[in-house]
Amino acid sequence: MISGAVLEEALVGAWIRIGAFVIASVLVVHFFGQYTNGRVVRALADRPRMQVLVGGLLGLVPGCGGAIAVTSLYADGRVGFGVLVAALAATAGDSAFVLLAVDARLAVLAYGVAFVAGVGLGLAIETHGVWIDRIDGAIRRASGRRRLLSDGGRPTAHRERSRGHAGVVLVWWAAAAVSLVAGGWALLVGDLPADGPEATALLATAVTGIAASTALAVESGPTGPDVPVRRRTARTVAPIVLWITVVVVGFKLLMGVVSVDPAGIAGFVGPLAPIGAGVFGAIPGCGPHVGLVTAHAELGLPASVLIANAVSQDGDALFPLLAADPPAAIVATIYTTVAGVLAGVCTYAAV
Repeated sequence: MISGAVLEEALVGAWIRIGAFVIASVLVVHFFGQYTNGRVVRALADRPRMQVLVGGLLGLVPGCGGAIAVTSLYADGRVGFGVLVAALAATAGDSAFVLLAVDARLAVLAYGVAFVAGVGLGLAIETHGVWIDRIDGAIRRASGRRRLLSDGGRPTAHRERSRGHAGVVLVWWAAAAVSLVAGGWALLVGDLPADGPEATALLATAVTGIAASTALAVESGPTGPDVPVRRRTARTVAPIVLWITVVVVGFKLLMGVVSVDPAGIAGFVGPLAPIGAGVFGAIPGCGPHVGLVTAHAELGLPASVLIANAVSQDGDALFPLLAADPPAAIVATIYTTVAGVLAGVCTYAAV
């Protein structure tokens, strides 16, 4: 049974910590597309290798904001699957902050390998395709669904042209503003308050934002480029936030029921360690991987474990990708997991 404190932590985490990144990245993508009129995206359209390199660099940024931005571009059909895989493989996630603090040299090595592996895999996909027929079919089906999502989540003939409830959008943006400020504070200055009136206010904001997202997600309406950015952003983020909330709460519930200790799982030694760390990296979110870095700080886990996990983990960027394009999320996870295992095993054999 999930406790009230755990549920509150999950709701605040979904709206404040992860939601802030999603909102900010979607805003950047929408404003960037609007004010450049797609010129930069069109310029990169004929340069797939440059797209992959930029995707890898965005994924390399500590935290998950860069990878989430690439996920948004992929969901809009602006970049290819190779760019997405490059960003996800290079993603450092929130564990990068911890590893940079406890072992900066290993952090540079681990995330450098992740960047090279991600860019190399992305270039191979963009140049030679996805290789396996079944996976090719999954990507084609995912691309078809992505076009539907970019067109409002349903065929044009069946869309309702309702203007929506302006009041719900205003409430959503009020909660989003608090999320952006609090999320930025937690990232740059310090952690969020755990108790007191500030914690109560954040919980109320999270509940309000999630409730408004629910109302927007079930409300029919267009999300195309002719819709104002504020309304389009709200409609785009709302279903993603709902999915994130379900996944985060479900993950917390699962951890409470089965009492899994990620740091304990990361304690494998010998040649199984990088394999276990690579498979462990397939778990969505940043929390489990922060636990792995903490285990390294306390137990001195080998570099191969951290490298395998760095390449394999997709961080919080996997949540919005699961919401927008589940087949692509599954296929991308398979690629990054296999790449992580191979990178970890090669590192283990070399040292």
